[in-house]
Amino acid sequence: MLAGLVVFLLGLDILTGALKAQSGEGMRQLITRLTPNRFAGMLTGTVVTILLQSSTITTVLAVGLVSGGMLTFVQSLGIILGANIGTTMTAQAIAFDTSTLGMVLLVGGFLAMKLVRGQRSNLAATVVFGLGMVFLGMDLMSDAVRPLRSSQAFLDLMSSLTNPLLGMLVGAVFTAAVQSSTAATGVAIAMATEGLIPLEAGVAIILGSNIGTCVTAGLAAVGKPPEAVRTAAFHILINVVGALAWLFFIDQLVDIAVALSPSYPELTGIDRRAAETPRQFAMAHTVFNLSTALVLVWFLGPIARLLERLIPDRATPTPPGSPRHLDDALLSTPWAALEAAREEIGVLGEEVEAMARSALPALATDGLARVDAIAAGEATVDARYHHIVRFLRAVAAGSTGPEPSRHSAALLDVADELEGIADTMDLTIAATARELHQAGRPLGPADVALLEPVAEVVLEHLHQAIRGVVDPPGGAALTAARTGAEVDRRLAATAGELRERLASGATDVPEYAVVDDVLEQYRRVFGASTRIARARLALQGSEILDQSGALAPMR
Repeated sequence: MLAGLVVFLLGLDILTGALKAQSGEGMRQLITRLTPNRFAGMLTGTVVTILLQSSTITTVLAVGLVSGGMLTFVQSLGIILGANIGTTMTAQAIAFDTSTLGMVLLVGGFLAMKLVRGQRSNLAATVVFGLGMVFLGMDLMSDAVRPLRSSQAFLDLMSSLTNPLLGMLVGAVFTAAVQSSTAATGVAIAMATEGLIPLEAGVAIILGSNIGTCVTAGLAAVGKPPEAVRTAAFHILINVVGALAWLFFIDQLVDIAVALSPSYPELTGIDRRAAETPRQFAMAHTVFNLSTALVLVWFLGPIARLLERLIPDRATPTPPGSPRHLDDALLSTPWAALEAAREEIGVLGEEVEAMARSALPALATDGLARVDAIAAGEATVDARYHHIVRFLRAVAAGSTGPEPSRHSAALLDVADELEGIADTMDLTIAATARELHQAGRPLGPADVALLEPVAEVVLEHLHQAIRGVVDPPGGAALTAARTGAEVDRRLAATAGELRERLASGATDVPEYAVVDDVLEQYRRVFGASTRIARARLALQGSEILDQSGALAPMR
């Protein structure tokens, strides 16, 4: 029995891991975009749970995404409702007689894993192999408990579980121990396949298994922001309240499950129970979760307000540069972790852009306060940059395929470029501004007027490149790439105008040297923003415009 459970859980882990590995960008978009209202969120949670084969993972992801600021609290509530519906699909699948199918999938998946080439094909083969192990584990558990048919003591013990509270307790404790409500349902169905457990006991165990899933979600919220704690509290609320509510109508739930499931009147006794009960278990599981979700979805607004009142926001100050979107709970799912890193890099980009926009005013007559602001910004940027590097390194170390590592490396390149721009602003322009102010020779209005147009186009190019990292593929990143040639021409024209001013005597040599050096720093910013746009477009295999304006494929 234990060996069968181990095979079942291992198969579920393999299946889930392979599905997570190939979900990628599409899954990210599914969760972060298809949640405009409570019903869409519920559908999203259902689909994601079916694809990941784990309501626990979906719930933990929802907590992480809320903590990372990628989902609002109310959006996450619909996803959690959908997760409870999606998990019933696994129970429906394993309720069928899948012993022969399990062996076919196991052998076929193993051979395909050894023979196919390419990451996607290998992941698909791994999904088949994992599903075969799940079915094999079910078969092993069923075979293991078959001799108990002749044990009257065991049959009496199972009959005692018709006490709903006792059955719920068994289901909750077992689910909390193995951290999988699917495993608890699978064991119950395996015993039902041999006719060893009454339907009422199985339904009570299923109700308890929903309570047991709350342990993992609760642990995932420990130490998280209030929004994440509220999300976990909602998961606990709907499972506990739903189970306790149905506890008073367990006979009606049994009647509904029996009415919706196939019957075999030609069989009698334990044989009939073995034929009918597995499907009835699965149907009761579906009816319970679906009905609970369909009732609660209409009350998400009041429930959200109640939880916000019970779990208020904490007014605790955070050090400058503390991560807003990074959450280690997301590391188990690379695409979600990469999305969090992308959002955090967006914050880093906003801070770097703010430093860059303070650079030219810092050089002017009244810009000494801007110099100190740039120095403070550099400290914040450095702190956030180090958090991003640590997180991306963890993503790359924990991923199993080349795609997460490739995306992690590209995002790390972007973070490096942004940190380099911050260094340019602090160590070069701010340092120059400080020296000019100390010498009493800040840039005059004519110099500022010369640099303002080129600074504006460079900073707009930087802005588009940063938005291209956070926004969907294409869009701003492609705009930045295509406008690069115009920015390059503007830099060259400004340099020519500066030389003309030197030749005409409109500016002296020291002033020329300062302005030329500032112009060189803007060239560096432009080069960094170009590389940021290219890094984003390279990930999607796009063609972009090089600085001369010719169409050049990314390599």
